[in-house]
Amino acid sequence: MGIARIEGGSFPYVVNQNISQNITDVLRSNSRLSQSIKSSLDYIKRVYLSSDLMRIRYDESYAIGLSEFDGRREIIAGTYNGLNAELRLFTDRAGSMARLNQKASLLVRLIGELFEFEEALMEETEFPEFATHRAKHGRFLETLHREFERIQSGDADMYDLSYLIGAWLTEHMRSKDKVFGDFIVQTAKEMAQAAD
Repeated sequence: MGIARIEGGSFPYVVNQNISQNITDVLRSNSRLSQSIKSSLDYIKRVYLSSDLMRIRYDESYAIGLSEFDGRREIIAGTYNGLNAELRLFTDRAGSMARLNQKASLLVRLIGELFEFEEALMEETEFPEFATHRAKHGRFLETLHREFERIQSGDADMYDLSYLIGAWLTEHMRSKDKVFGDFIVQTAKEMAQAAD
């Protein structure tokens, strides 16, 4: 088990890029395993292949009340979920790394575009925590680019990147962006009252 440090928090995670294959290898190479252990391992493999272990379940608890902003975040959650579905189903199949790299690149691009959109809104509304929030975005994007480099050099895998993105987005969208959303709603109310 490793610990990923993100924005000062700790998230325990298990990195195992080929759990299904590892279980298959154990079952094939250990003829002395009891039938109940073999059945248990086979069950774990089936659960792993059919579950949504790494998934953002985007719902109204993530929304901040700005349709374009919320829509972009929902697209990011869907793209993240698509990357994880590919990870689970296509690891080690012909062409899978090219597809995974393409999906991961799209996801990072969408995150960067969301950050630009969000920062423009923050600047326009004079959000008091704008500089701090923008710095967090910058550090996260730098971390993503370093992780891509680690994947290309073989020091990390897509599961590391996926976990990093999922943990950060879930925490950021539910807490940091909520503060911004509340500020935007309040600012819009004040502007409407001032116009009356």
